[in-house]
Amino acid sequence: MSRSPIIDVFSPLPPLPTDIGNHTAGVLEALRQMARVRVWTSQEGPVHLDMPDVEIRRFRPEAITAADLNQADATFYNLGNNARFHRDIHTVARRVPGIVILHDTRLQHFFAAYSERPGEDRAYYLDQLERSHGPAMRAWGEEFIEGRRDLQDLVGAATMTLAAVEGAVGAILHNEEDGAALASKTHVPIYLQPLSFRYGPAPARPPAPALALPASVRSRLIMFGYIGENRRLLPILEALASMPDRDLYRLDIYGLVEQEREVDAAIAAAGLNSVVTRHGFVPEADLNRALAGADLAFNLRWPSMGEASGSQLRLWSAQCPALVTKVGWYAQLPPDTVFMIDQANEHQAIIHHLRALRRTPSHYAEVGARGRRVLEQRHSPAAYAQGLVEIASDHVAQHARRMGHALALRAARSMLDIGTKQLALPMSAELGRRISELTGR
Repeated sequence: MSRSPIIDVFSPLPPLPTDIGNHTAGVLEALRQMARVRVWTSQEGPVHLDMPDVEIRRFRPEAITAADLNQADATFYNLGNNARFHRDIHTVARRVPGIVILHDTRLQHFFAAYSERPGEDRAYYLDQLERSHGPAMRAWGEEFIEGRRDLQDLVGAATMTLAAVEGAVGAILHNEEDGAALASKTHVPIYLQPLSFRYGPAPARPPAPALALPASVRSRLIMFGYIGENRRLLPILEALASMPDRDLYRLDIYGLVEQEREVDAAIAAAGLNSVVTRHGFVPEADLNRALAGADLAFNLRWPSMGEASGSQLRLWSAQCPALVTKVGWYAQLPPDTVFMIDQANEHQAIIHHLRALRRTPSHYAEVGARGRRVLEQRHSPAAYAQGLVEIASDHVAQHARRMGHALALRAARSMLDIGTKQLALPMSAELGRRISELTGR
């Protein structure tokens, strides 16, 4: 009888306000049926994870050692674009190689957080910027630190995805297009896994009217999550404010708003105080009830961070139709499960859909219902957990490939030290081939 694998998972956990924590909780619920699981977190305060058979370990990144983790068959590091939740995890991943789960593939914001501290952290940011994107981008990074260049310039030009997987034994992506692009740039094995979401029974929704809504009925709009600049809240408010019949809508905003003062000022200046309500971060059950009662959600992204959207899966779970930007992972969704808009035509597209929502509310409800069916077919936590177990079973080969690559690099450098470039290059190529044969890569 074969033993159950031991799997270590590093992740933020509920009740932290991050959808990656919620995603991990759903996966753990299924994974614990297939493996012995230890979940590592550096967060302070309580952890809302009612799973007695999942061992919760608190860690400090400077204190953890390889010996703490070498009992496991595989170690998975969840990494997102918010340094607040993932910096400690990345610190450990740099020291103890494992499999990095990239929830975002455009990670400039994450790495730019290192530039805030002079000294070792700032040097690390600039070094990784240069290693991933060359000396010109390092110069841009220095200009950004000096206040002479906007971070958005770097976001568009330097994703820093390679820095996130440097030294890893494998990487998991949820975005097929970005996975193929990354695989062409790194020796690290790339695994594709559809993002999962823990869902319950579909909420009961009253039938949507087939005819246009009367003026006595308000259309319920919703937006939620960690709402940074790329979530397009300010343009949404501008579009809503420009509509003469804006009082026919109600927009509820749940979660943390990055541009809080600017957003509140825009709401007041546009006279939207009776239309828009900010609720802040609320318990998951309250959010789910709000989604089940909403007629349309805004789930826009520009620029995209290469994310697969846990918020979109939550919307599908609630059968809530959503407006998304036609970019990245969102552009790959089944077109009859969301309403896609082009960023270049964003303002007019938002207004178009708000008006169409009132004319044909049943059409929007049908799209939300189709999204629920796709969620159940493709995005179950059990399928995701099974994928992790299968990836973990390849751990010996993963480490062999990584060690083989490191050995080939050291050997090539040694040859350059003792011989000419003309002699070293063919010898290095042959040595690399032999090492590849030994390691299966």
